[in-house]
Amino acid sequence: MLKVLSIFGTRPEAIKMAPVIQALERRSDLVVSRVCVTGQHRQMLDQVLQIFQIRPDYDLDLIEASQSPAQVAAAVLSGEIGTSRQSRCSPYAVERERQRNQLSSPRFGYR
Repeated sequence: MLKVLSIFGTRPEAIKMAPVIQALERRSDLVVSRVCVTGQHRQMLDQVLQIFQIRPDYDLDLIEASQSPAQVAAAVLSGEIGTSRQSRCSPYAVERERQRNQLSSPRFGYR
């Protein structure tokens, strides 16, 4: 069975990824879908998760006071790599709106 890890952190990213996650969940006979959130824009992200009834399997909760964009990007990448290994998912889909210039968006991978 295919295992897919979907990673996002902001409200716009959640809105974009929700249809993908819902489609994966509809194919639960073929796909094990896992969701990881990074926790940026926490209140707005939680609203979207509730609307689309998405329950994260992993919550990195990475945001701290006074972080620079580079620190956020480093924490997100580090968290994504660790979660990808922990979840043992082969393909992963990442929507990265905020670091569009620093990270490819969306990023799809296979390990």
